[in-house]
Amino acid sequence: MKTDAVGSRPRCLILLPALVAVAGCASIESIEQPPVQILGGEDLEIGAAPEAPPSRAQIKDSLAALFYADDGPQEFTFCEASPETGQCEDPDAGLSAVGVGGLFLPLVMDVSGMTIEDRERTAEGWDITSSFDSTVNAIPPICADGDGTIAVDDTGSVIVTFDGFYCNWAVIGNVVTQVSLAIDRIDPNKRSFTGYYALQFNGTGNAGGTGYFKAKP
Repeated sequence: MKTDAVGSRPRCLILLPALVAVAGCASIESIEQPPVQILGGEDLEIGAAPEAPPSRAQIKDSLAALFYADDGPQEFTFCEASPETGQCEDPDAGLSAVGVGGLFLPLVMDVSGMTIEDRERTAEGWDITSSFDSTVNAIPPICADGDGTIAVDDTGSVIVTFDGFYCNWAVIGNVVTQVSLAIDRIDPNKRSFTGYYALQFNGTGNAGGTGYFKAKP
């Protein structure tokens, strides 16, 4: 079930004061940011080294093939994957964060997909607005859309960052959610990509998690 949107992402500075005091706009855990590898279908298998690293222009062209397949929203599903093979290890598990609500309630957030609703080119890559398919303890939260960036740096790393968007869970839970993706492989032909992730929320509940994922349409 798709997470319901409740409007554009509020900035940390304009969230409820009590929520800001609890969440503190906490920094998300750092993750590995390797240079990206562009897979060429049958021409380049996972793990094979290309003759030369892709240029920033080649990386952006490959990203455009992912995110501009057509003019409408672009939907991707996430699964927990193996860094060695780039294949899903558990197709039913997405990006995961584990923590606690209040003083004692165990919380598990699972993000199973992302829909890029809007995107605009920038010098570094793209500004994007996305909604997320997610559950916390199997109950979908109500979340604002996340405003994020896709940035290609001079080392060939591709970082997708959502600095913080508001979610309400089961009426009583109010949190700021952050997502960071470091893409290490792109397959433009299959419109799939893999990489490392960090997922975190802070507020009346707090949770975090890191891992390796695969995203596909």
